[in-house]
Amino acid sequence: MNYAHFKARVRTVEEGQEGLLTGLLTIQYFTGTDANGAVAGAITLPYEAYGRAADTIRDRRAENYLLVEGALRIEPPATDAPNHSVSLRIFSAVPMEPLPVKAVAMAA
Repeated sequence: MNYAHFKARVRTVEEGQEGLLTGLLTIQYFTGTDANGAVAGAITLPYEAYGRAADTIRDRRAENYLLVEGALRIEPPATDAPNHSVSLRIFSAVPMEPLPVKAVAMAA
């Protein structure tokens, strides 16, 4: 698994067993279709978090932005699911305020 940092918007928060937190989050990325490269696309993925990352998500609740460090986990197709499944395992999370897409592109 490769580790990466993502700006994510937590959509749902669900408590699991033994401190596991799961739900859905949206990751925004740049498509590069604009001359300035500032057009954003978004993808919604399931996530799971433990420990301090789960505590941060739990404290901030849904519909908040976080800078998360994690790894994408890709599971092969199964008999009941013909496509690969992708989820994000979050190792750390830091609260952040949302910025407009153009402001983020200018800062990069």
